[in-house]
Formats: sequence, C-alpha cells, structure tokens
Amino acid sequence: MDVCLDKTKFDAVSQLWGNRSYCNPPFSNKKPFILKAIESNKAGSEVLLYSPFDPRPSWFKLLYQQNVLVMVFMKRFGHERFAHALYHLKNYAEAKIVLVEDEYAILKFMGVLNNDS
Repeated sequence: MDVCLDKTKFDAVSQLWGNRSYCNPPFSNKKPFILKAIESNKAGSEVLLYSPFDPRPSWFKLLYQQNVLVMVFMKRFGHERFAHALYHLKNYAEAKIVLVEDEYAILKFMGVLNNDS
C-alpha cells in the first residue's frame, strides 16, 4: 500500500498504515511520516520508505534507533546532493546499512531472488 498515493482516501500522518506499506515522504516535511512509519511498524506493519541517505537529521536517528535496514543506492540520480535509500522497518535485531547497485541487488539481499536469477 502506497500511503501517500491519494491524500483524499488515506491520511498517512494521522492513520496507522496497513500490514505492508510504502512511503516516499515529502522532502520538505519527512518527520511526521517517519514518526507514523515507526508507530505503524510497532503496531505490526512492515514499512518501506524511500528517501535520501543523510545520517545527519533527527528523522534518520529515529529510524536507526528502530533497527532499520537501510539500503543505499550507489548510483546517484541526476544531480542529487545525497544518494537515495530504501529504509525497511521489519523488526530487525539491529540496524544495518548496506550498499546496493540496483533493484536486483535489493531483491537478492532481501531473499526475494536467489543468486541464479
């Protein structure tokens, strides 16, 4: 479920997210979405966020404290200041940051594809 797809049908900041949710939070206002992602994960939801990889802001520290898996894309998109990353909240035992080359590397890392695919 893309929680930001249609604001008229789902308010991603005030409602808990579904069992498997995805969010690309607005770059100008990430923190409310990060807080709701954490709350939804604690309630049992698996959450995937897409955002720049920047370990300096408080929202990154909040995610890291939740034992997030951070998959950083090694390839930059356009003239972006920071690399982009997927943040996966799924009750991991510890936080982990991995570098990935493309979407296939992410699928292999998460066990969706085997090494022969």
